[in-house]
Amino acid sequence: MNGLLVSLSILLFIQLSLRRIVGKQKQSDVQLTPEKCTIPHVPPHLHWDGITVVEIFSHNEKLFWRIQKTNNIDNPFLSIKLVDISVNRSGSEDVFFCNAIDTLINITNPSETHYTNCDVLELSIEKQNLNKETIKKFSSPSEIAEGETQYSVELHLIHDPMPCNKAHSMFRFKFDGEFVKWDDYKNSFGKDTPKALKRLRQICKDELYKMIVRRIVCFD
Repeated sequence: MNGLLVSLSILLFIQLSLRRIVGKQKQSDVQLTPEKCTIPHVPPHLHWDGITVVEIFSHNEKLFWRIQKTNNIDNPFLSIKLVDISVNRSGSEDVFFCNAIDTLINITNPSETHYTNCDVLELSIEKQNLNKETIKKFSSPSEIAEGETQYSVELHLIHDPMPCNKAHSMFRFKFDGEFVKWDDYKNSFGKDTPKALKRLRQICKDELYKMIVRRIVCFD
């Protein structure tokens, strides 16, 4: 009798273990299944496979930024907070992502094919180190008041593909070791005080203005 009970206990343990394994496999399959683009008017070459992310941007690669026609095209950053700035990347001779006109395709609304009230601003990437990450670093002025903290921030250009736009990329600011987000902007990089932080934001805006005027994004 004892032997039978032991055998039944072992069998039950094996069955439970198999159920856990199968359950984990099903959960993994759901997580690994990429989301597909379902908007009919989005051309196939913009569809993302859900896997490929190209972290390195090429020298002379183009960035296409969609802006409102009512904005000042000479400095569109005037009306934008220093959080996330979305652009499309062109790709290189080896890997094509999109053309400038693709930036006007509406990838969120199936009933509206294009943004008719927008223009496309084209920027060119310049890199001295072709394999280096696309990061720009800024620091508050060295001439700060006694006891005032000197701040620094990084501007990252990252490839951030979406199901209906594999070319989607972003300029993201990294402050105090964390990427700045909309919901915490006013409590982090967007704080009104201290003055050194306000000066740092102005430095960032001035640099962005130079990028717009020159149509060049330079990474050392």
